[in-house]
Amino acid sequence: MILRTTLWRTLVFRAFLFCAFFGCGFLRAQYVAIPDSGFVVWLNATYPLCMHADSLDTTCTAVLTAKSLNTSYHRISSLEGAQYFKSLDSLKCNADTTLTYIPVLPRTLRVLECRNDSLTFLPALPDSLYRLECEFNVLGNLPALPASLRTLSCYNNHLASLPILPTGLRALYCSGNKIDSLPALSDSLIVLSCYANRLIGLPTLKNVLRDLICNDNTLEGLPALPASLRNLDCYSNWLYSIPTLPDSLQALSCSYNRLNSLPALPRGLTMLNCEHNAITSLPQLPDSLFQLFIDNNPNLHCLPLLNTIVDFEFYNTGIACWPNAGNVYISNPDTLNICDSTFNPYGCLQINAVKEIAKPSFSIYPNPAKAFFTITVDDKTVGGNMRLVDNTGRLVRTVKLQQVNSTIETNNLVAGLYIVLINDSQGLTAVSKLIIE
Repeated sequence: MILRTTLWRTLVFRAFLFCAFFGCGFLRAQYVAIPDSGFVVWLNATYPLCMHADSLDTTCTAVLTAKSLNTSYHRISSLEGAQYFKSLDSLKCNADTTLTYIPVLPRTLRVLECRNDSLTFLPALPDSLYRLECEFNVLGNLPALPASLRTLSCYNNHLASLPILPTGLRALYCSGNKIDSLPALSDSLIVLSCYANRLIGLPTLKNVLRDLICNDNTLEGLPALPASLRNLDCYSNWLYSIPTLPDSLQALSCSYNRLNSLPALPRGLTMLNCEHNAITSLPQLPDSLFQLFIDNNPNLHCLPLLNTIVDFEFYNTGIACWPNAGNVYISNPDTLNICDSTFNPYGCLQINAVKEIAKPSFSIYPNPAKAFFTITVDDKTVGGNMRLVDNTGRLVRTVKLQQVNSTIETNNLVAGLYIVLINDSQGLTAVSKLIIE
């Protein structure tokens, strides 16, 4: 008996010494088998101290404190086991074309990216979720959306409808689905991209909306446009008219509809595309307009006064002459005759004499630009504004010209062709092209 007691005390003492020097995590480890072999490989490579063969230690400190998982571009079919990462803030599992299953997610999760997978459903979403990107899957529906959600990107799925939208949602991208009606929009929604669906109407648009992209639907009308709207893409619908355009609008694309006229154009509009309609006349063109595409309106014969236009396309129209030469850089067809008493078959506007107005003078160097470019203006233009617009008509930069020479950085801009618009204190506009490499 004494021998057994002594042996037991020796074993306990040795165990104590081992724990003191090496830790006793092995005594409390709780292993769960990970069923997917691809996920096992990823876990063994990323959390080797928390794995034993194909099993995960759910008590491992690295597992319990991990803030992000990124399993993108691995051949994983199931993320069973990810739920044990209790402190996750971000889960990214993009471009796993075999991924079909995501388990119930930790309550702490704020970002879920599962793009380009093969998911047919999503688990219940945690109340903390801020951003959900699940485009290019085969989702037939979405779970209830948490009140915390600010961005929802679910385009290119098989969705026939959307759940109730959170009141704080700021961006909704649901294009390329089978949706025939949208739920009520949140008061904070800034971007609505719902093109290529089966929409026959849109809900009320809220007063902070900036971008409305609703092309390739069967819309016969649009709701009232908010005063905040900057970009409207509504081409390839069944529109017979467009509501009043807000002064804030910078780009309008309404081609391939059934329009025979347009509303008054905003003073700040930079791009207008109304090709393939039945338009018979155009409203006054604003000085800010630099792209005008009116092709395939065969009953359009006359033009309003032309200003500074960089790109002008009007083939397959009835236009036989221009009211004035304007300041057109590129036109297709090439410049026609000026409308006058000799060459004006449709009785269009005749400008016999146009008083030249001195527009702002400026130069750009270097052009092409890489990290920056410098604008030099005359003294009369100091105090005016520079606007930089990309080739889609989107305003990407506005700068107050406080001095003769102003340097603008381009590090955050993608390479391509841009238009530089200079406005002086009197509102006169000059335009030039800029290439960013």
